[in-house]
Amino acid sequence: MIKKMLALLSLIIMLAGVGNDFFIQKVNAKSLGVLQNEKDLNPIKLPTTQTIQISAEPKFPNHQGNIVSLNPSMKRLSTKTQEDNQEKLKINMSEVDKLEEDITVLNGKLAAQSNIEATTSIESEYISTVINAGNKYIGNSVYVFGGGRNAKDIAKGRFDCSAFVHWAFAQAGLEIGSNTDAIKKEGRQISPEEMQPGDLVFFDTYKKDGHVGIYIGNGKFIGSQSSTGVAIVEMTNSYWKNAFKGHVIRI
Repeated sequence: MIKKMLALLSLIIMLAGVGNDFFIQKVNAKSLGVLQNEKDLNPIKLPTTQTIQISAEPKFPNHQGNIVSLNPSMKRLSTKTQEDNQEKLKINMSEVDKLEEDITVLNGKLAAQSNIEATTSIESEYISTVINAGNKYIGNSVYVFGGGRNAKDIAKGRFDCSAFVHWAFAQAGLEIGSNTDAIKKEGRQISPEEMQPGDLVFFDTYKKDGHVGIYIGNGKFIGSQSSTGVAIVEMTNSYWKNAFKGHVIRI
């Protein structure tokens, strides 16, 4: 009887232990379920973003990437750098202005040189026309006092000295007087040492400045002379050398 009771008591105790384990496991399972549900319901909170206050005070990133403010000495250095840069900019702008002035002056000189060259070219062209226009009449003309003032005379090469000079300049598009008194008032007087092709040379013949010809260079002139008609003459010829008194006009 006692043995049966002890066996029954052992069985009760064993059943009690099994029940507790089952209860504990059930509670734990429930707790885990609650925690899992709470985890599903509550979103994961991300770390808050740091807000950076922007102020008028200059701030720069340091080597670690953090924003730092300038200390007073750095501020002074930054200000000094800005002032230096502004001064350098002024100097550079001054150099640019000077360069622009130089370019303007150079352009002016180039334009002037171009004008001079163009003028020289035009002058050379008209001088060439003037001194060569009468070549076709050399040996094919006659001197006629008062001649060369109409188309018929010109066609036949009948000129006096002033009419021939007038006609030669007209071939280059230049209108000058048709007698020696009018022609010597044209242009400007120059010295014999400055004579160039195209200048007019005057000779005292039957009167002062009574004869005129066109200087062609190398001590020679072309004109209509009473003894030859249109011809090229050496100014060193004794007659013309004595008649030439240094009167030269440049048109």
